[in-house]
Amino acid sequence: MRSWILCAVLVLLVTACGGDEAGEAPETTLPSTTAVLTTTPTEGETPARDVDAPPWGLDDIEMPDTPEAVAAVFAALPAEVGGLIRTDVSGRVPGAHSVEYTAVDGVVRTLSATPIAEVPAPEGRDLTPLEWLELMTGALEGFEAGSLEPGAPLAWVAAAEQADEEIAYMAAWCVPAGAWYFAVTAESPESRAELIAAFIAAAT
Repeated sequence: MRSWILCAVLVLLVTACGGDEAGEAPETTLPSTTAVLTTTPTEGETPARDVDAPPWGLDDIEMPDTPEAVAAVFAALPAEVGGLIRTDVSGRVPGAHSVEYTAVDGVVRTLSATPIAEVPAPEGRDLTPLEWLELMTGALEGFEAGSLEPGAPLAWVAAAEQADEEIAYMAAWCVPAGAWYFAVTAESPESRAELIAAFIAAAT
């Protein structure tokens, strides 16, 4: 089961090093997506959010955007999510944070936070988190939904990537002009939403 996660991560790493052979990022046009209402609100009532649907309530919280704030969120993540036990693992670049939630049958769910300044960029130029998500999206074959609006408070993308006869359900998000991007990978849409809910709880 670990192999599909590693394959999914490799897709992202390859994309980070450039888009096409000329080193240019692929053009990406995504629809703006809004959260689904679970009820029809009456006048003056705050509409309920479907936290199982993208962007899962991530646009309702203040996203951590400093090393101290991100470290505090990861320190607050629970020791167990959905019966899977937490393990802290090394980030893939300096300053990154990453946790795995692992089951005895080999199921692994991952949650990571990466400082964009440490990500290798095409032609050595500096990337914004939004540009990184755009590059990532260009490499995704199982795109589900996303919103990459430069002026929005949150940019995000969701995908279901096939890897080794398994499907890895992924999501990544960022403050477009911020300093960090965040990503999760899980074995089902429900477990992806559960992991994101744990992140939101730790951030609030």
